[in-house]
This record gives sequence, C-alpha cells and structure tokens, in this order.
Amino acid sequence: MLEELEPVLRRLHEFIARPEFAQELNRAKAGYFEQVGAPKDGEPFVELRLASFIEWFLFERTLDRRRQTPVELCLSQHGLELSEQERELCLALTKSLHRLFQVKKVKNGEAVLRDLIDKKKYKSVRNLPSHLHAGDIAELRLVPLGKEYVATEAYCYHPSEAHKFILTEAKRARKNGDDPLGLMRRLMAMSTKWERYPRMKVSEIYK
Repeated sequence: MLEELEPVLRRLHEFIARPEFAQELNRAKAGYFEQVGAPKDGEPFVELRLASFIEWFLFERTLDRRRQTPVELCLSQHGLELSEQERELCLALTKSLHRLFQVKKVKNGEAVLRDLIDKKKYKSVRNLPSHLHAGDIAELRLVPLGKEYVATEAYCYHPSEAHKFILTEAKRARKNGDDPLGLMRRLMAMSTKWERYPRMKVSEIYK
C-alpha cells in the first residue's frame, strides 16, 4: 500500500525543492542534525536519517511566517490540481502518527504496535521494515489509510540491550506529559552513536 503514497510523496518532495524554501530547508536541516547527530558519507544509515528529516519537515514542522506544514500548504495552494485520490492521500499524510513503538506481533504481513508513550495499540499495520520482529523498539511514522496503517520508509531502530532504559524514559515522559518528539530526538542521537561505534557497550551510549 505504500505504492499508493509514492506519487504524492514525490510531488511533495518537488514542492519543498522550490527555491523559495531553500534557505528554510537548510536551516531546519542543520538544526535537526545538530540534535540527532549528522550522518557521515558512507554510513549505512545515511538514507534513513535523511528520510526521517524530510518526513519531519514535510508533515510536522510549521513553516516560518506561516501556520502550515509543507503538506498543508501544498494542499491549500494546489488542492484543485490534485485528483480526488491524491487529495485523500495528502490528507492522510497530515494525520500521520510519528511515535516510539514496540512491535507486539507480526503475522501475514501485518503488525500490531504499541505506542510506548501513551500505551495505545495500533493493529493492521503494513509495510513494517522487514527486519523488525516482535519485541523490537523503533521510531516509526504510520499513515492511516482506511482501516489500516502504513509505515513509511523512515524509521530508527534501537537495540534490545537499550530496551530497559527506553521503557524507563518512556514512562517518565508519560508521567511528566513531555512531548514525545524530544525523547525520540534524544534516542535517535544515541542510535546514531551506537551505529557509528559498534564496539562501544550499549549501556555506555543509552544513558
């Protein structure tokens, strides 16, 4: 089902590639990677981190001098140029869920996930990265399509040795009412370090 989204995602990528967004995109990118750790050329997670940034910029970040995200702006400016299906898919993207999840079950191409912050369970999740299995923890973005959810290609995996630390931090965030994005940024920075320095103990990174 991710194939349905690809034409719309390409259109949105072209939209933010316009010169009018260049300076803002570069500023946002610098700020983002200052927090999560900038990937270096040749590192295996470069494309994943870039995809995570682009999705955050498109679907969550309000544009400077506007009260809209890029996907909302594209809809308001070019909605009439879109087909009915494209408009529906764009609207679905505005409702995407960016959360820290634990995989509870995977069967026949569908997964059941639990949000570690609010404990809500999501069933009928498709397009989960193939190497994620029951028990794994990862930062994911889900797009609601009908009665199902589709995981986008951007995600951030966390090693099993870090689960105890992550569950404790998620519980603290839930108790304090913290913005989940702050925790996910911290954890992504740790994941970047873990990927970069595989000989370091996980406990020395996730702390």
